[in-house]
Amino acid sequence: MTTLLDVPARPAATPIFCGQCGTHPFSIGPDGDAYCPCGHAITTADLVLDPDETWCVQLDQTLGYLTDPETALTRYRAALATLNDHGVYGEERHRANEEFTTALADLTAALFIGVKLPKGTPSDVGRVFLACTLNPDGTLLGANAYWLGRPCVPCAPYSTDPYFQQAHPCRNPRVHAWGTFADWQHKAAWERRTGRTPTGYAVVSPVAPDVDAARERTARRFNTLRVTEALAVTLDAATDRVRRTQLPDTPDDALKALTDMHLTLCRNPFQGAPLERIAVLEDTCERYGVIAGDERTTCHAHRQLTGDCCPA
Repeated sequence: MTTLLDVPARPAATPIFCGQCGTHPFSIGPDGDAYCPCGHAITTADLVLDPDETWCVQLDQTLGYLTDPETALTRYRAALATLNDHGVYGEERHRANEEFTTALADLTAALFIGVKLPKGTPSDVGRVFLACTLNPDGTLLGANAYWLGRPCVPCAPYSTDPYFQQAHPCRNPRVHAWGTFADWQHKAAWERRTGRTPTGYAVVSPVAPDVDAARERTARRFNTLRVTEALAVTLDAATDRVRRTQLPDTPDDALKALTDMHLTLCRNPFQGAPLERIAVLEDTCERYGVIAGDERTTCHAHRQLTGDCCPA
């Protein structure tokens, strides 16, 4: 029986073994051809696959095949139409659940292997929607996860008997995440009315293979945002001082590198903040008087975000 902790299994591509030795899978070489350790080589044009299959290169550079994303998308749409029909029950709905989950798993596998998905593929495929609660310092405290295809009670037909309420594949993770966020906002409004510090909430939807990886990426994102905000303050102070000072090349290059890094972190906070590199560049700026010690983003001694190790 399905539980709320189950998630759709993501199938791996099937390796294509050498027809000469029958022992080793083909590996893709630098020239794009496939080679076997036994010496046999083929091109992708030599492959004979079923019409609903396509070849791919797996993460270990071996050649494989999987369900063609066009075929998977067609099956996904047909199953979704059946599940959205509230007049469908019983065995037909059970088959639609299985078809929806299987087609979604095929699309997700293609996404993470790197096969191009067809136009019209839902943007929710491969994403985990997290309704996040934040600590006062802006770090991640916890998150409720919603994932397309994960067993979900709200997406199942309503049962008049609560003991027989089932969980069906989730079809609206984005809606569920923002619904949770809206509920939490009522609590934040109450906290503001009563003079308390309101808890911070946010919805984040990283592309991730599972919920744990999504939480890790989200935690890194919020920590990077804190670094980015602190770095913006440092750069503002430095920019104001530079307007009145002719800088040598060394601190000028360090300041430009910090500015470029700030722009990169704003564009992609999921990648994480390189605190050690920021600290080295700030060492250079401080040594030449471009920034003062209390204007640094990182602590000179601990090489961490100043607010984390040396609070005011």
